[in-house]
Amino acid sequence: MGKEYEEIKAEISVRISTEDIDDIVTTALEGGICYWCRRVEVKGKYLGEFASEQISR
Repeated sequence: MGKEYEEIKAEISVRISTEDIDDIVTTALEGGICYWCRRVEVKGKYLGEFASEQISR
């Protein structure tokens, strides 16, 4: 017989700062996404010194 599953929906609220977003994106760009993303490019007006700042804004 097959397994029976129940579906549960969970909803959370999280307060996250711009600095936290910058840190997460920086970590991704420095190695976390390299296996599926070969190139990241900033387009438009530059909103920060680093690409991660551009993305988070």
